[in-house]
Amino acid sequence: MDAALDKIGMGLWQFSPIFTISMVQAFAAVGFINSVFINQPYESNCISTFNTSLFDIEKPNIQESNANTLSTSDTACYIYQRHDTGLLMFYDKSVFLDAWSVDSTIASEFSIHGDRNWLSPFYQMAFVIGVMIGDLGGTFSDSFGRIFTIRLATVGCTIGQLLISFSPYLSVIIFCRILSGISYSLINGAAYNLVMETTPVKYRSLVSTLIGLPYYISAMLLGLSAYNIRNWRLLHLINSIYVVILPFSVVFLKASPHWLLQKGRIKEANEVIELAYKCNKRNTPPENLFPHQKNTEELNNNTSIGEKDVNKDTGTITSLFKTTKMRLISVVHSILFTFIGFIYYGIPLDANNFTDSPYFYLILIESMEICPSLLGSLIINRLGNINSITILSIIAGICMVAIMICQYWIVDWILIVVAKMSVGLIFLICWILSSELFPTSIRSTGFGMSNFACHFGSLIASYIFDTTARKYPMVPNIISAIFCFLSSFLVRFLPETCGEPLCENISDIEKRKIKVFHIALHRL
Repeated sequence: MDAALDKIGMGLWQFSPIFTISMVQAFAAVGFINSVFINQPYESNCISTFNTSLFDIEKPNIQESNANTLSTSDTACYIYQRHDTGLLMFYDKSVFLDAWSVDSTIASEFSIHGDRNWLSPFYQMAFVIGVMIGDLGGTFSDSFGRIFTIRLATVGCTIGQLLISFSPYLSVIIFCRILSGISYSLINGAAYNLVMETTPVKYRSLVSTLIGLPYYISAMLLGLSAYNIRNWRLLHLINSIYVVILPFSVVFLKASPHWLLQKGRIKEANEVIELAYKCNKRNTPPENLFPHQKNTEELNNNTSIGEKDVNKDTGTITSLFKTTKMRLISVVHSILFTFIGFIYYGIPLDANNFTDSPYFYLILIESMEICPSLLGSLIINRLGNINSITILSIIAGICMVAIMICQYWIVDWILIVVAKMSVGLIFLICWILSSELFPTSIRSTGFGMSNFACHFGSLIASYIFDTTARKYPMVPNIISAIFCFLSSFLVRFLPETCGEPLCENISDIEKRKIKVFHIALHRL
């Protein structure tokens, strides 16, 4: 099948699945990080930031310091100026942000304060909970096909997301957040695997890294629109434009020839390939592109009894742990993605703890991710997936440690940008691995399990960065640094998949080699 895709090349046929996953990725930014702007705390207009230095923890004396006092309705906020640099630092201060004043937030509209404070982080967690439920439904895509799953989930995603902007009931809003999360996860897994299964081998790393661009652009637009729109309902509605466009895209999708072939629907797979040749303006496809059913049966008869036993009854979560190598891949990749999910989603959620300008913070760090997305394929094709994650994880870990030590805000900004760029590319590579490590028969199941682990990490991050960091500001960076260094070690236990054909069944996975200490450069 990969040989047939290489002959087809890239062209119009790939446009519809790529556009679909692009809209899904653009919507992901709204789902995961819009709570930074539309769900601010109810009690105070004063946003507190803290000193993240391990060594400079002494609070300045308010009476003796050169402090300017700004009075608000019931809160006095102080701005401290460092005498050694003369710069206004983002440390040991509370700043009244006139730019943060809004017409309404979820917290203010539904009086989320006091004993109801737990509902504030729960709004963010509701979407992630829905995503995790949807991740467990990856088997649905393997059983009923990528197209059916995408179209069904698109209906739920569109309805759920639009209802949030109009519902007067908090319970309905929370339910719709969960529904949107479930639908997003189902669409995302099926659409991403559809893209991977219709893209030629030599273009997979390029397409997979460029898919991240819509997320970064959407996150930047979210920060920009939040600065100008101060009503949470209007802000949410405008940023839901992606799910309105999505239904117009999915109607043009065609089934994955990989999946059709795995299901024995050879005639339909031939029809899809012939259509692909026409769409990409290639020559007429060769006859007998796939073996006839009779030849397929002959091949199956020649398959050893051991291979037949390994390949049968696939399509369920239990198949992910059927052999020793499958168990190793499933466990290691899930733990790896948990660590990366915590760091990747945690950094944007740290906007209010790191700086007094969350708008600028979000726009800056997401714009910086555009560079690794554009250059990611060059890095991957040169180093390979495994070596790239190893090196980038070490770089991100060093940056996290340095942020806790450094006392100069401009250096901290540089470090956080480098860390976000590194983790952003790691996140994209982990997505590639989620699709390439598992065979076609259980690809969506494996992809869903890996993303479940990733979103479990983001669920933890939503609590750590939203609550714990306010009392213990060093905790998020300490955990992130540890996770980065552990990731650089764990990834060595996964097989290299860069430039390799997609596996069709579990027996193909068993043939892959794992080289823990192999650090040679990958072929170009």
